[in-house]
Amino acid sequence: MAGACPEACHHFALLTIMFTALCGACDATRCTEGGHTASSRPAAGEQLADSGEHRPQFHVVAEGANVIAPRTPELYPVFLGDSVLLHPSWIALKDDEFAGSGLPQISGASFVFGSSPRLLYTAGMQDDGLVVNSTIDDRVAVARAFKTAESVNYRFTASPWIHGEFLFVASRFGYDPEAVHYAALGGNTPAPPLVLANGERFTYVNDILATEKGAVFVLGAAGSTDLILAYWRPGSSNFARLESDAALHGCRPQHLSRIFDGSVVAMGRKNSSGRAQPCVERFDGTKWQSVDGPDLPGRAKCYAQEPRGIEWLVTEGDSSGTPPGLWSRREAGQWEAVALPDPVLARTRQHGPIEPICVWARRDADIWVQGQYRELCIRGVVLRSVAARRPCRVSESLPDCAASADAEPRGTVCEEHGGQ
Repeated sequence: MAGACPEACHHFALLTIMFTALCGACDATRCTEGGHTASSRPAAGEQLADSGEHRPQFHVVAEGANVIAPRTPELYPVFLGDSVLLHPSWIALKDDEFAGSGLPQISGASFVFGSSPRLLYTAGMQDDGLVVNSTIDDRVAVARAFKTAESVNYRFTASPWIHGEFLFVASRFGYDPEAVHYAALGGNTPAPPLVLANGERFTYVNDILATEKGAVFVLGAAGSTDLILAYWRPGSSNFARLESDAALHGCRPQHLSRIFDGSVVAMGRKNSSGRAQPCVERFDGTKWQSVDGPDLPGRAKCYAQEPRGIEWLVTEGDSSGTPPGLWSRREAGQWEAVALPDPVLARTRQHGPIEPICVWARRDADIWVQGQYRELCIRGVVLRSVAARRPCRVSESLPDCAASADAEPRGTVCEEHGGQ
């Protein structure tokens, strides 16, 4: 896991969370807010029924209000084995139903990673600096502490490595290699040195991702602010830089992720006919292979693939007015735009559409999307493609964007009822 679409990890904001998974998705005719139907847009599946197979519709699992309106919302899913956490709510999903996760209340945790709810790590700023806590069978201990000169917003990323260990990096964008805090956790294996063959040290790490054989990819900056992709092989003393034009077929990656079969995927943009277009490169263990993206301006931000072969892609908007988009493609088919429903808890009718940020394929037909929409502030939202179990209604709405940062988060606001 490379930071779960990592751009969501820049800030730790107090959110008000709405959980609907206890009662399933909100039925479009039954779940309204102030008379505003929750799904006035076409359902996602309606655009992807070219083969006649029913595609599950997306529904809202959780919404949050960022009372201090950071650049990106904090609400996103974290996949831990058979469980899913909705960070920072600490609510766990297991066997397709939500329940209290039993996680300890760790103050200031702004990033979580691990292999299961019983074996996880949380990272955040505390009085003495950056602290990474481990939780093993409900026992909490300090796994690593880093002294920092000031409390700053860090970029967090982590990846499972070898022998059950994890690689963890916290950094802030700049030119100072001392601002990169890096460690291998959960064992005694030394972490690969974040140094290139020419001796340059990484000054910023956007993503770190290990392969099943223990090799490590790093996407970060070294010697300049440009992102580069570098590769470490077990036994090497440094990382080797990969040239985008040769190794990556001209793709300039902005993000890394891993898909169901363990393959590493790089997403970004490449120049084609004088304009930037989305590009996806997939590492098969020996070389990079291009994945054709949709023909539109912008860049690829997040990619997922179901075991049955259906691909999912999030593209970022650009200055020409192309909005962010969610796309899906069947094997050997064409990319199709996927519509998302309206938010459930919007306080006004003047809210913007849900814009996708990242997508994950947990298993076949179980697709998760992290998104955001703009009202008076930015609100985070998590959607899921699994069909509803029971209808529900919203019993209370999100607070105003100007709410106090000391306000307490509310609990479950979705309850079962008999319909209208």
